[in-house]
Amino acid sequence: MTELEVLTKEIHIRTGHRDRILTQLEVLESKQKKQTKVLELQEHALALVQQIAIETQEQLNYQVASIATEAFNAILDDPYEFSLIMDVKYGRTEACPVFIRNGEERCNPMQETGGGAVDIAAFGLRISLLLLSQRFRRVLVLDEPFRNLSKEYQKFAAELLETLAERLGIQIIMVTHESVLMDNIQNTVNLEKAAGG
Repeated sequence: MTELEVLTKEIHIRTGHRDRILTQLEVLESKQKKQTKVLELQEHALALVQQIAIETQEQLNYQVASIATEAFNAILDDPYEFSLIMDVKYGRTEACPVFIRNGEERCNPMQETGGGAVDIAAFGLRISLLLLSQRFRRVLVLDEPFRNLSKEYQKFAAELLETLAERLGIQIIMVTHESVLMDNIQNTVNLEKAAGG
């Protein structure tokens, strides 16, 4: 084989190799375009889901916060405003309760406000969950809902219970040892342990 034939053969081999590489490159570029398109669609879908999540959280905050704030307004002289701060941790959203008074946020309500305010907020949250429930049974069972509320505010709590029961058309079954609360509710059943029993 002459040197020209060797070089011609080498050119054919390298041309074939180049053509295979160009074909592979075209295939890879086509795949890249498809993957880029899929990625763009996934990013768009993620953005939509995140927007829906934000709107849902805002609606939830409004519905829950308004009822808890209304409970504060009905019971306390200097009420708090209730809000939920949505915090994303480890890919999950947590709702952190916040009490606001005079523009100042209190992020740890139990330590900063006392148990009475927490009881009122917890009551408001229970009512919110009852209303948001898909199986709204019109019965709310409460166990010592205002156990930490000062006696001076228990009359207002009783009025709130009566008002909500009437307005929402619900029956409230409540266990309590608070005489002020019991004395200010119209329909009560008093159960006492029998002597020696």
